This record gives sequence, structure tokens and C-alpha cells, in this order.
Amino acid sequence: MYFSLGQDLEAIDHCLKAEATIDQSTLASDHKIREDIYLSVCALANKNKWNDISIRINHKIVELFNARTPPDLYWVAFYGNNLGKMYFDKGNRDLAVKYHNLALDSIQQLPRTEINKRLYASIVDAFQYIGYFDISREHFTLLLQEEIDGKSSFAANLHNKLGVLYDSKRQDLLAIQHYTAALQCYMNWPDTHRNEIAITRHNIAVIQRDLGDYEQACLHLRESLSILSEDEYDLRSQFCSALAETYTKIENWACAREYFQQAIMLATQAKCSTNSVIATYKTKLENVISMMDNITIGNSIQRQT
Repeated sequence: MYFSLGQDLEAIDHCLKAEATIDQSTLASDHKIREDIYLSVCALANKNKWNDISIRINHKIVELFNARTPPDLYWVAFYGNNLGKMYFDKGNRDLAVKYHNLALDSIQQLPRTEINKRLYASIVDAFQYIGYFDISREHFTLLLQEEIDGKSSFAANLHNKLGVLYDSKRQDLLAIQHYTAALQCYMNWPDTHRNEIAITRHNIAVIQRDLGDYEQACLHLRESLSILSEDEYDLRSQFCSALAETYTKIENWACAREYFQQAIMLATQAKCSTNSVIATYKTKLENVISMMDNITIGNSIQRQT
């Protein structure tokens, strides 16, 4: 009742008392009351970022679902993965790996239903987050090989995740290969995957720019900007900056100035932009303007001579 009223301190007080009482009884794998109490404590702790309580109660939830006959492996994987994330955030890498491995072992034993596949991918994401590149690559590739519909939204997301992995390791050609495959899948649903299409094009463009293919990079970035809605200030600001950077590579200073100006204008309206981001854009704009002034002065001197 207190929970539904938003009175979290009163709610957690009663939940912790209920937890202490139920823990005095023998653990039963089908003890619904115990499950309800633990999950209520977990929801309150997660909502209020009471991390120590979250870790303690997640341990109990994993134990509870593991005690069932047979074990409820989906929830063991789900809460084990949560434990791994929490331990990593606390700086305990060893326990993070332990519980991510528990989650991975559990989810692999289940059939590849849609909900199971998505949890599997989330667990592999967690390994990527803590820096286990080889494990992430192996399991994303496995999931992709098992995906029957190679043009599905799930396949697109897997290609995108592999693209990000290879991109982070500067394996540019493999990154472009998977980003391109993801883009082709997303293009089957252009109305519902607009942002994914725009972001994937941006990722391809940045690699192409680094490889010296400036024309294609500009093409992808302009296309990305054209499909975003007007209120996507964060993404549009980032893409304008990337396009401006690309124009500086080919010394098209007028276009570089235009897009840095747009990046600054959009960043000031974006929720996620920081003062340091805006300051960086302004510094780059000043450098471009300085370069244009130097060219103007140089041309003027040449005409005088």
C-alpha cells in the first residue's frame, strides 16, 4: 500500500520486516509469499538506488529461483545478470564476472524463444560493457547464426552490436560490414527504425571518414540528418559536428563553418549536451573561422603582389 502511494521509506521499512520474518522459515522453492516480498524489496531498492540492499536481495532472489525444481533458469539469468552489473559498478570485477557467467550459463540452457534471445543478448552486452570482447563477439555471432530470419529486427540489432564491437577495436572493414548489414535490415522498417538507421549511417560515415572516403562519409551524414525529426537535438547536434569535421578534412571551410554553427545551436537545445561539448564545438568553429581568415588574407596579399 505504501509503495503504491509513493511512500518509499515506509514501504521499505515494512518490506524489510517482512523479509526478516519470512527468512526465519525454511526455504521452499514454490514459496510465493517469499518471492513477492523479495521482489517488492528489490523494486524499492532499485528505484531509490539503495545499492547494498539491491545486491543483498538479488542474491536471495537468485537463490530462490535456483531452488525450484527444475530451477527457473530465466530468472536466475535475469537477476544474476543484474548482480553482475551491480558488482561491476561497485568496482568488484571478479564477482561481476562470476554472476555474468552464471547468467550466461543459465540462459544458454533455455530454448531460443524471443524473450530468451533478448535476455541472452542483454547478458552478452554486459560482457562487452566490462571489456570481454572475445566472449561478446563469440555469443553475438552464435546468436546471429542461429537467427532464422536474417532480416529481422533482432538480426539487425546483432549486426549493429558486432559493428560496435569491431569498431571499438578499430577493425574497420569488419565494423562497416556489420553496420551495413544492420542498415539493410533496418531499412525494411524505415518508419519505426528511423533513429537506428540514422545512427548506423553515422557510424559508417565516421569510419569512412577515417579511411579517407570523404564523399561517402558526407553522403551518409547528410542522409542521417534528413531523416531525423526536428526535436532530436542531441543526435542532430552530433551529426552536424561529424559532418563539419568531415568537411574540414577536404578543406571545405564554408560548409564546415555552417555545420559547426548548426551543431552549437542544436547542442544548446539538447537535454544531454554539456557545457564542455558546446565549448568544444565553439573552439572548432573558431579554428575554422581562423583558417578562413588566413586564406582571405593570403589571397589578398597575392592580389596585391
